[in-house]
Amino acid sequence: MTDNRQAFIDGLHQIADFLAEHPEVPLPYLGGDIRAGIPRHCLPIYLVSGPQREDLAVIAKAMGSASKVVDPDGDRFYVTRRFGAITLAASASRDEVCERVVVGTKEVTREVPDPGRSRRRAEGLRDRGDRAGRVAVLAAAEARPRRAPVR
Repeated sequence: MTDNRQAFIDGLHQIADFLAEHPEVPLPYLGGDIRAGIPRHCLPIYLVSGPQREDLAVIAKAMGSASKVVDPDGDRFYVTRRFGAITLAASASRDEVCERVVVGTKEVTREVPDPGRSRRRAEGLRDRGDRAGRVAVLAAAEARPRRAPVR
């Protein structure tokens, strides 16, 4: 065990002893993410570099019965385990941990105005010199949408 790891663990024990001896001291805020189902008292482990997928797998195995959570924004993947009132949550970039699988596609069409159509009509009317008719046709052409696929 490294000196930094042991110092961290010792610090946690000291904080727990201090809070037990001083009930008048409010509990520290350990941030959570209510949207992702991570409770308020959460001690996070953020994996931000290295082999995140492998590191998260090691943590999940050590946790035993861990819960898996994807945050609602979809950019972090969490493995969590409760220890009494505190949740230990390890997270990694979802792109680094998960494999994106396409389960289906959907073709959507929407109506869009044809910008060339109103120009062609205006040029045709200009040749005839029909100013009042040109304004009416331009307005109608711009209001008439055309179907185009959305990608």
